[in-house]
Parts: sequence; C-alpha cells; structure tokens
Amino acid sequence: MIIYWRACELQKSISYVNRWKGYNKTEILKTCWLSLQQSVSPDDQIYLIEDNLTQEVLTWLVANNKAKLSIVHVPEHTWEYHQHTVTLVDTLEQSVKEKEQEVHLILEDDYIFIPNGLDIFKKTAEGWNEGFIAPYDYIDRYRDLKPSHIILGPDRHWRTVDSITMTVAAKGFVWVKYLKDLREAAPTSNDKVFEKILSETPCIAPLPSLASHLTEHHTSPYMNVEAIWNYYRG
Repeated sequence: MIIYWRACELQKSISYVNRWKGYNKTEILKTCWLSLQQSVSPDDQIYLIEDNLTQEVLTWLVANNKAKLSIVHVPEHTWEYHQHTVTLVDTLEQSVKEKEQEVHLILEDDYIFIPNGLDIFKKTAEGWNEGFIAPYDYIDRYRDLKPSHIILGPDRHWRTVDSITMTVAAKGFVWVKYLKDLREAAPTSNDKVFEKILSETPCIAPLPSLASHLTEHHTSPYMNVEAIWNYYRG
C-alpha cells in the first residue's frame, strides 16, 4: 500500500471543528501515527507530507516508523491557500501514474485506527476494484438516511456512501481519472469535489468502523475511541 500522510501541528482545524476532547494537535498526530504503524509493513510506502512540523516531531515520526518513508516538505503558505493539499495532489499524481494497480491511501493526521484496523483495510482495498474505499463511518450518516448497497468484506460488512473527506483510498487507475478534479479543489481542500466524483464512481465504508476522526463531533459509532487512544498512549 502507498500512504500519503498529511501532518501539521496547528491546533485550529481548516474546518474550524474542535479537536477531540480538546487534546493538543501534536499529541493527536503522534497517537494517530502509532495507530497507523500498528499494521504497516516494510513493503508499504509512506509519503509524509509535512507542513511546518517542528524538528522534534519530525524526528519522532521517523524514529517510530516501520515502512519505507519519504518526507515531502510543504512550501510556506498562507492559511487561505492550502499548499499542503496542492503538494499532496502533486505527489499523488506522480505515484498513481507509475503504480496504477496498487492501493493509494490519502490519510489526514487525525484519524485513529483500531488495533489491526489498517491491516483489515488493506486486505479489503486490495480486492476492491470498483472505486474508492474509506476506513471510517461518520455518525451523521444515520441522521439523514439514504439507500446503500451492502457488500460482504473479509471480516465485516461495507456499504456504499455518497460523502467522504480527503481520507480515502483507491487503486491508482481510479485516482488517475480524477486528478484534474482534485487539482482544481486542492487550493481550498474542498471536500465537495467528492460529491461529483462519487456520483460517477462508488465508495464503500466499513460497518463497524476501522478508524475514527478525532474531532469533537465525528466519532465513529461502535468504536470505544477513548480505550483505543489509551491503548496507543500506553
């Protein structure tokens, strides 16, 4: 698997949503990194898209990594212009064109995986050739119910969804079709681009979830996030 992990230490989120339980962003990204490392292998490739991380944190991430690691430095930019997403799309474009049959996962730094969660996600994604696949299940999907197709995965059900964030995976040949759309959305990190994309190409999400977004209102259902957090923090 090829993973593009975007990381920064700003406490304020680009969506202006509070962090989970008010935790410091640096602590969140470190814990999420540990959850990612639980299931990566030496054959996996991680592109660390670092946006002004301190040298201390960057050194810590490198020391606690088990995969192949390439560090991509984001040029200095204003808050309004999302250079981190532009750099991500540039990195993604080069890689997906070279490795069209491999799974490419874009991952933000505040998603925590259940133990072995990434391993389950990888196995499912490798067998999914129809479109996109996300590792999380948002609670707000149960407030405005919509029809879904249900798919049987290796150890749980998956269902089709019509909205996602920029934490999502697909095989390279799927990403290639939408590079133009992603480039246009990148300067503002506009997740709305996926409304158009998912009207053409399906995306599946797990039931129950394999990961949770560590924000104030987006905890995945049936995940004891606090217990998982404590598991990684020791």
